[in-house]
Amino acid sequence: MSYVRQRGGRWYVEYREASGKRREVVTKARTKTEARRLADEIERRAERVRHGLEAPPPAAMTFADLGTRWLREIAKERPWLVSRYMTHLLPAFGGLLLSEITPGRIETFLDAKASTLSELTVEHLRRQLRAIFNVAARWQLMLGENPASRVPPRDVPERPITTLTHEEVPLLLAAVPRQHRALFATAVMGGLRKGELAALRWEDVDLPRRTITVCRSWDRATTKTSRIRVQPICDQLLAVLQAHERACHGDLVFPAANGGMRSRHEKLEAITRRALARAGVVTGYRHVCRRKGCAFVEQRANDLEDRCPRCKMRLWPVAIPRAIRFHDLRSTFGTLVREESRDLGLTQKLLGHSSPTTTMRHYSKVTDPYALEALNRVFRFDHDGPAAFGNPPAGAAASGNLPANTGDLTRTVGETPSSDQRFHGVDLVRATGVEPVTFGSGGQRSIQLS
Repeated sequence: MSYVRQRGGRWYVEYREASGKRREVVTKARTKTEARRLADEIERRAERVRHGLEAPPPAAMTFADLGTRWLREIAKERPWLVSRYMTHLLPAFGGLLLSEITPGRIETFLDAKASTLSELTVEHLRRQLRAIFNVAARWQLMLGENPASRVPPRDVPERPITTLTHEEVPLLLAAVPRQHRALFATAVMGGLRKGELAALRWEDVDLPRRTITVCRSWDRATTKTSRIRVQPICDQLLAVLQAHERACHGDLVFPAANGGMRSRHEKLEAITRRALARAGVVTGYRHVCRRKGCAFVEQRANDLEDRCPRCKMRLWPVAIPRAIRFHDLRSTFGTLVREESRDLGLTQKLLGHSSPTTTMRHYSKVTDPYALEALNRVFRFDHDGPAAFGNPPAGAAASGNLPANTGDLTRTVGETPSSDQRFHGVDLVRATGVEPVTFGSGGQRSIQLS
């Protein structure tokens, strides 16, 4: 038998659990009738559990308890997930019960993070929360709907992909320090990710057959997409890897200085920027005055020698490399393969994408050469007039002498056009899509095509 009582303006329900113990819980009921209905429902559920007709409700669990198991069983091989959980999610939700984490609380958390983090990072936090609660539901640690699923996704602006041109690739590789040249060459001519390069072993490289088997990433025995792919080795990359094999010792193809695996935090971006500056792949130059205390700085397009306009000291040009990351070498690989082969399926296979949609979204640019060729084929007209489609030469409008192919369209209202003028106007409409102006009942007016 269940009982309801009111204390401090709140309604409490006392009922007997499936184990036989009596328990009292607070409800959100606003009236005694509503509290009575809740009490009956709670008692019926406890009775069904007691008779084995329904699974018992999960014990109350905090987000930190759930996170401990999630870290141990799910995220142990994904350090980026562990970092986001420990840095952002655990401090915000660790002490809360799973039932206390609502969509509104999650949205408030994400809005607060948006002031200091990028929209992409905030969206990753939302997705990670949704994944954690999905796992909790699969483990039957919570009841009800996933609260993160009811939070709308963030609007993430798409980041433009910056790549090297075909002519800039050899310039960059020549500017990379010798000890890193094979690594950069495999990234840009093989399309491997940073983790795949760090975990690559000589047993995965078959130089006689000219193949690289990409089957692991960092310290994990699988790639990012959990798929194995076999990458062909082109002529230029084959020569680089053959020379690198003779100078390399150990199992790893690209080991760290101590012979072990490279660190995830290795600053390859810094090496990339310095190589870009030496190769001349820059957006401009900062000209800095060398006199102490002058503080004159000016950005220019060239590195020509000049003197400070303030103190006449010589200016020091500092190259501003183009904003290209080490990962953009893989993007360069995908872009060049896509542009040269015009084969989306081949590009997807070489990049190891699980869906052609990903390849199409990132590696189909409007600057593709065959896109320009297609436009030129579509918009090629047999037009014998000026290239500007009817724009008269300078001074023709003032003198009244229009090009012959436009016809004499300058006339006054009421004047009957000749048969040649009428049919030439129809021809002009068909050629240019410009419809002749129709006149109302106004006074004398004249027009001309310009």
